[in-house]
Amino acid sequence: MKSTAEPFRFSYWWMTIYCLGIGIGIGVPLVLVLTFVDDLMGVKVPGRILWPAIAGAVAGAELAGAFAVWLLWWFRPVYVSSECLVAFRSGGGYRKALWSEISAVRPVNFLGLRYLRLTSTSSKSSLWVPLYLSDREGFYWRVCEYAGPEHPLAVALQAQHSMS
Repeated sequence: MKSTAEPFRFSYWWMTIYCLGIGIGIGVPLVLVLTFVDDLMGVKVPGRILWPAIAGAVAGAELAGAFAVWLLWWFRPVYVSSECLVAFRSGGGYRKALWSEISAVRPVNFLGLRYLRLTSTSSKSSLWVPLYLSDREGFYWRVCEYAGPEHPLAVALQAQHSMS
């Protein structure tokens, strides 16, 4: 009997706000640098050209970022089934790890985004499970149901939940 895998997606709005924050964090210093470089170099670009150009570039980058987040949200869920977990590999792409193969789980903070990094006995590449899933509690209960509450992933999810 083949079990079906249940998808768990990251929180779209949380990730979008995160990306917008990065865009603003890049856009504001860019505006300041362009303003001061403009003054230092002696080349005067009229404000009626410079400011709309910068605003358009930042807005376009923000829209592209929101679209990229949507693509990742739609095409990159983490899957859980009674047999295994399917998640992102450290080198990109997906990989399946049977519950019995997951040997260690450790928390990782990558550019402010929190993940659990899973190592398995069957592969050298690790799996990355985002901790900003939209249904993290449902994910935890599904892991407990399929792998057991003593499984390293369930223990790590419970520890992360008590920390946040």
